[in-house]
Amino acid sequence: MNKDIGRKLIAIVASDRRSVNEYLEKDFINVLSYKRKMISEENVKRFLTLSKELGLVSENAGKYQPNFNAKGVIVPIDFVFTEAELFEEKEDLNFMDRLLDAITASGKMSKKEALNQMKEHLKELKYIDNEERLLSIMIDNGIKIDDFVDEIKERYMNNGNK
Repeated sequence: MNKDIGRKLIAIVASDRRSVNEYLEKDFINVLSYKRKMISEENVKRFLTLSKELGLVSENAGKYQPNFNAKGVIVPIDFVFTEAELFEEKEDLNFMDRLLDAITASGKMSKKEALNQMKEHLKELKYIDNEERLLSIMIDNGIKIDDFVDEIKERYMNNGNK
């Protein structure tokens, strides 16, 4: 599932249901299927299951709570996507794109902000590549890098053997 689109969908539900911090499945169905007509009612259940698996939401007694500041996510007025885009796997993206997706999915900064910060971050160290700068930015901002640890280890082990 596309985490960025999923995060925006959760933010849409949060903005519609301003007075609460936990949402029922019917809240997602009402807002995303009936009110906004963004995804079908059948796919809302799939969306919630995948969101839970990816750590975007946590579930307790049938109530879903975002694992990020959903009210701080900016969703453009012209936000459009297809259900195929929402449920596509992004395994074929390169390492840097996946790092940027993780940064934007955290809700702490946009992709543009991350790229701008990356250009300035560790600028004086010309041998530090952009991926390492992004990892450093993630750590500095408290964004989890757990999903990338094994891949980072593998990269450094392979580079050391060359």
